[in-house]
Amino acid sequence: YQRRVHGHFPLNIPIVVSRFIDPLRLASNEQFFATWRGTQSTPNPPESVVFRVAGPIDVAQKHQAVTSLKFAIMRAVDGNADNFVACGNFNSQAQPPVPVLANIECNKAASAFRLTVKCPHGGLASTMQKILRSALGEAQ
Repeated sequence: YQRRVHGHFPLNIPIVVSRFIDPLRLASNEQFFATWRGTQSTPNPPESVVFRVAGPIDVAQKHQAVTSLKFAIMRAVDGNADNFVACGNFNSQAQPPVPVLANIECNKAASAFRLTVKCPHGGLASTMQKILRSALGEAQ
């Protein structure tokens, strides 16, 4: 016999998938590119999306927005000081950590970004792309 106890358990719903991301800190640009090349992507090749943002782009503010999603940031990986990459591991009980990598290219003159998310799980890549677009301030 089990006695049922009623209680109040506050939950913050919905739970966003970025809640399960931990920063993936890579030591160098070479390590990032090796991880990028070694990550199988679904779809293959990963889809890039270009989108505009409202107003001028403040790169430091965009870095903060992406790190608030618990991604590690690497700057100027491709030599352009305005571009950056986001690196994280998605954690679940069902499988080992899944790398989620994002290449974020900034075009200040056009107030636009090109975002490429690479992840072995297509649904996760698509969801993270939507979350990152929102965090970067996609114009509606």
